[in-house]
Amino acid sequence: MYYAFDTEVFSHDWLFVFKDLATGEYTRIHNNNYQLKQFVTEEKVFFGFNAKRYDQFIMRAILTGADNSRVKEMND
Repeated sequence: MYYAFDTEVFSHDWLFVFKDLATGEYTRIHNNNYQLKQFVTEEKVFFGFNAKRYDQFIMRAILTGADNSRVKEMND
């Protein structure tokens, strides 16, 4: 399964949006570390416009337990 994705980080929130290229279906995950971990641990391929220089680092921080304030620090 191939997913395009993007990440947004705000003062007290973060949001991931994934688009399944086969179905066109969107998955939105907002401030839910557990749901993000469940979604990305399945066998999927992810790519995005700035994934290599930004999104992957935000995702890794969240998956390793960073709270929203730490995620915001990394974003800034």
